[in-house]
Amino acid sequence: MATDCLFREDSYLKDCGATVVAIEPNGGIVLDRTVFYAASGGQPADRGTLVSKAGATIPIANVGFTDSGKTTIAHVPAPNAPPVAVGDTVSAEIDWPVRYARMRMHTALHLLSAVLPYPVTGGSVGEAESRLDFDIPDAGLDKDEITAEARRIGTYGISIIPDQDCCTLFTPRHPATRARLGAVEQAERALAIEDMVASAVAATVVEDFRFPMLKSTAARSVTAQGESA
Repeated sequence: MATDCLFREDSYLKDCGATVVAIEPNGGIVLDRTVFYAASGGQPADRGTLVSKAGATIPIANVGFTDSGKTTIAHVPAPNAPPVAVGDTVSAEIDWPVRYARMRMHTALHLLSAVLPYPVTGGSVGEAESRLDFDIPDAGLDKDEITAEARRIGTYGISIIPDQDCCTLFTPRHPATRARLGAVEQAERALAIEDMVASAVAATVVEDFRFPMLKSTAARSVTAQGESA
């Protein structure tokens, strides 16, 4: 039976009621519907619990798809967790702070892949750190050199401050989803757009940072007359 993956419709949904429809040989609990994201594509599974009708809490150690078509999800309970049976009703509840941190990381990686126009060869998403692997021919990039340069120009300290980013500072705790165009336009009309733009422009600072460790692969030759060829 295919699982109704509620997280695909509303990624901000934190819990839902569900019915146990199957128990896998490894003990994995298959529900008719779930808010738990199953491990896939370099992103780990959600953490959380199932709470039985009797109030028993079942910690979930892992969540994964049971089929190659990724239609059915099994929730693997932690060792010694209270048992459930087919037909039982439960409340599925995810660890929201962990999920939200991973959502932000996921978005950041999409932005990174848009900024760097190179093929992505791999990656992983986590709540504390994430990574993307790029195929960059003759990149000349070295983590230690970049870190040393950041220390030299005085930006390393602020670059490692946790959570002090625009998502944390300006995103509301409970943002509205599926906003309608009319509601967005109404909200924008309440903003002093021209004043905000003028303030941003007035505060603009232009700085020129040069990284001597980065070597261009494009060579330039000079003629006897001093012109670039």
